[in-house]
Amino acid sequence: MERSDPMLATPSITGVAPLSSSNALAVALWDAQQLEVMSSSNDSPAATGGDTKPAPINPLLLASASFGSWTALNYLLSQEDKQAPPMIQPTQVFLDLLIGYPAGNTTKGRLTVQQTSEDVENVVDQPASSKAALLLKGVTANGDTALHVIASNGDSKEFLKCAIIIFKRDQDLLFAVNNKDDTPLHCAARAGMSQMLSFLVELAENCNRLHELLRKENVLKETALHDAVRIGRNDTVELLLGADPDLANYPKEGTSPLYLAISLQRYTIAQTLHDKSNGNLSYHGPYGQNALHAATFRSTGVTKHVLNWNSSQRWEYTPSLCFCFQAS
Repeated sequence: MERSDPMLATPSITGVAPLSSSNALAVALWDAQQLEVMSSSNDSPAATGGDTKPAPINPLLLASASFGSWTALNYLLSQEDKQAPPMIQPTQVFLDLLIGYPAGNTTKGRLTVQQTSEDVENVVDQPASSKAALLLKGVTANGDTALHVIASNGDSKEFLKCAIIIFKRDQDLLFAVNNKDDTPLHCAARAGMSQMLSFLVELAENCNRLHELLRKENVLKETALHDAVRIGRNDTVELLLGADPDLANYPKEGTSPLYLAISLQRYTIAQTLHDKSNGNLSYHGPYGQNALHAATFRSTGVTKHVLNWNSSQRWEYTPSLCFCFQAS
């Protein structure tokens, strides 16, 4: 006799969605999320005997964050508020919310979730809740919180709603770092999510921690501005410098955004870095180099710009050696 697969059971008996339903895609995603959580669990203190680490992220929370489903996210948090046992398998109700079916609606066609009357922009001005959900404390194998996942995956209004829901529960997650010391702002910048990045900046400003977020450096000693430069998003560079004109001075030691921009031949961004910072920016590069080193090997035009920008310094240049340095 064949053994029945519990994932094929009907919702009326187990509450778990059948794979034959129209939500099969979401179930498949859940399977992938579960594998990641299991991988994270294998690295847990219980498995390694090491120091205490955050709990692995709930797979349904991970799915909600990946989809940008604020309705599914709210559902999970409301279940926790009611002190219900943690959900680890997707019920039909959860999957309906995850992909946009109104709860209780049996219509097979895809429906649009009705927007709440509360506008996202207005929510920012409300005081944050002192209650931090335990559900939100879990992290992926890479150390990402749910907010990291949201910031990496989208910047539509649905994703922004997810971000504000999490922010209202625990403001500190906005400044949390993963295994590479990346904040959600790093993730948004790296993924080119300009609307999400702008929203996260607004949230940080709202709780008077703007510079703390913008100037946060990861293990590479890079801020979110470096990520914006690396992917070539001049609009994001302008946005970040508009929020903090001194940001191009970070890190104090190491590779500056200007050096990175010139090295990657992103000359429009290099100009933006100079203009938006009012010329108050770092020229530092790695291994004792500076922006003029990078410019010399790439463009005569940008070399002249760098020399003019930093005319207060005394530069020496040896064309025969293709080498330049800042005189002491």
